[in-house]
Order: sequence, then C-alpha cells, then structure tokens
Amino acid sequence: MTFVHQHVWGWQIATYLFLGGLGGATFAISAILHLFEGCDRKMLSVAVLSSIGFLVLGTVFLLADMLQPLKPESRIKRTLLGGHSQIFQEQPISGY
Repeated sequence: MTFVHQHVWGWQIATYLFLGGLGGATFAISAILHLFEGCDRKMLSVAVLSSIGFLVLGTVFLLADMLQPLKPESRIKRTLLGGHSQIFQEQPISGY
C-alpha cells in the first residue's frame, strides 16, 4: 500500500485558515444576534465589522501565500517546470 507524501503546511496557510474560520464564526454569531430584536445595535455592528476584517485579513494571507511563483514548493513553478509528476510522490509505508 502506498500513500501520497505531503509537505508540512507553512504558517501562512494555518493563518488564513484560522482567520477565515474566525471570520465565518463571527459572522454566524452576528447573524444569530440579528434575529433577536432586543440586541444592541452597536454590538451587532462590531460583530459584523470584525467578521469582515477577519475575512479580509485572511484573504490577504491567502493571496500572499498563493502568489509566490518563485517559492520552491510553489504549485505554479512545479507545474511549469515539470508537470504533475513532481507534485505527488508515492512513498511506501514500512511494515506492510
């Protein structure tokens, strides 16, 4: 049995995944707050604006990570230089 060997994610990927999840959760909480008529409008606007801020910041990290064609592990560079054969390398698992 063989598995595809994957490289460890960098801090940029973890950052934009975290910020995207935080922005989505904050937006969901603000949508739930909007359902209640007695909620404070200032609290609702802070929740919506912070969710937009988290999503924008996560998008900046996403674009900073994806738009680096000269990075050694860049998908764009591997595809242009050697096709898909260099992206996934099958590695046997020892003991099987």
